Amino acid sequence: MIKRIIGTCILAAALAGCAVGNKIDYRAQSISLNTGEAKTIALGVQDERPYVKSGSKTPQFVGIQRGGFGNPFNVQTESGAPLVEDFKAAISSALTRSGAKVVASTYASSESLDAIKAKLVATPADRHLLITFKEWKTDSLMNTSLHYNITARVLGSGGDAVAEKQLSGKDKISGNVTGTQTNAGSTVPAAFSRKLQALLSDPAIAAALK
Repeated sequence: MIKRIIGTCILAAALAGCAVGNKIDYRAQSISLNTGEAKTIALGVQDERPYVKSGSKTPQFVGIQRGGFGNPFNVQTESGAPLVEDFKAAISSALTRSGAKVVASTYASSESLDAIKAKLVATPADRHLLITFKEWKTDSLMNTSLHYNITARVLGSGGDAVAEKQLSGKDKISGNVTGTQTNAGSTVPAAFSRKLQALLSDPAIAAALK
């Protein structure tokens, strides 16, 4: 019994060690888009996560890696930049590869949607794309789940959305039955790519960007 308890404590300590200091590279992604002929797209991105707005989590926070007793440790962006900057970089890269010229901006969590729309449509461009996310984080122990709520809007000249697509949910994106921890850093970038692909390849969004 004592050996079992000691073994459990050693395993928990090892798992806790593996849970500390984890980071996720949100810029290591590959998204294929088709914006048609070359256009200038003004891209705006805002992080609306409530725990970031309240200050309880930093803008670099992207999830939880749990230790051996389920105790949570924060996971941060690999870049060290706020997650909104990683979103901007990833989406800008995808749009640029599709042939568009991108003028990208990020907006503070405190700014209202109306204020952001007004600023974005004032940017000289052929199309205006606004990405906002109210939720984006992972939760990992034996499995990794992705919690997300992200919206894409293509805005008309007056700031109204001419196309809009929202994705939200909680997905299991990795897991095992061996009793060992999953490493979110090895699975989340691919899941991130899939979500952005689904969001920006939505027929209404894709048509509005052409």
